[in-house]
Parts: sequence; structure tokens; C-alpha cells
Amino acid sequence: MSDVPVMKPISIASLPGLKQPLEGGVFLGVTTLPDNTHRAIVMLHDKPDRFLTWKQGIAWARGIAGELPSRAVALAAFFAARELFSAKSYWTAEARDSTYAWRLNFENGDQWTAGITDVAPVFAVRLIPLVGNAETDRLHERVQTLEARFAHVTLQERVAALEAQASQSR
Repeated sequence: MSDVPVMKPISIASLPGLKQPLEGGVFLGVTTLPDNTHRAIVMLHDKPDRFLTWKQGIAWARGIAGELPSRAVALAAFFAARELFSAKSYWTAEARDSTYAWRLNFENGDQWTAGITDVAPVFAVRLIPLVGNAETDRLHERVQTLEARFAHVTLQERVAALEAQASQSR
């Protein structure tokens, strides 16, 4: 999704309630990307006037400065606001291979693959970067430091070390 414009970060504290307006769409929750950064999920109001193939759906979403949701983001949308979706299933951004891509069923949350030349509904999202306040940023840095420090030890050793550290700080 490198063609999607980079959004200006917003504060975690400024997020609205679920299904409330945010940045040209509806706020559907928060996701964590593989690089451990957090993003607000915003489903855009724009909808295509017809069902699209998978590649057409990707192009349409990019054309409105959005993207098709990943499988995880589509599932978050299902759990947050399935009542906002009128169709049974929607394309996700993820391909299984060169001929199949993943879809999500908004009746029950099932995911399956379909041929990329099939037509189906699509919806677009924007993943807006989130920033915390100074205290949450410091806590996040501390957690990352501890995770790196204890990466080579077993879970039991980690728990013992964290308990020892907690008792010293009291």
C-alpha cells in the first residue's frame, strides 16, 4: 500500500468513541502493524457504485486516498461495526497468490479466498498513525528495553526478574 498518502499522526487521547466521525470517515478501532506502530482504523464514507474485481478495488481505494483493509483490519471492522456493512462479503487487500485474494464474510466473520477476477463489494480505510503523550511514550520505550533485555531468557525467568524489579521499586 505504498501509494497511500502518509497521514498526519493524531493523539491517542483525541480518538472518538467507536463508530464516531474521524478524518473523513468512521472510527472503527485501533490496529498494530508488524512494525509495532499503532494506527486508528477509519472506514471512509465513499463507496463505489458497483461491485469490483480485487485489482479494481485496490485501484478504487487508492483513488480516494485509502486502501483496502488487511484481513486483520477487516475483522476488526466486523467486530466493531458489522451493522454498517450491507453486503455479505468484502474484498481485503491480501492476495493468497496471483489468482486468489481473501474476502471477509460480514455475517459471521469467516474469511476465504476467491478468484481475483470475481466481483465483490469493497470498502476503503485509512490507517492514521497514533501518538501518545510523553508518559505513554516513556512506558513504551521502557517495555521495549525490557523486552530486548530479556529476549534470550525463558518466560519463567522473565516473570521472576520483573517481579524482583517490581518489589524493589515499592
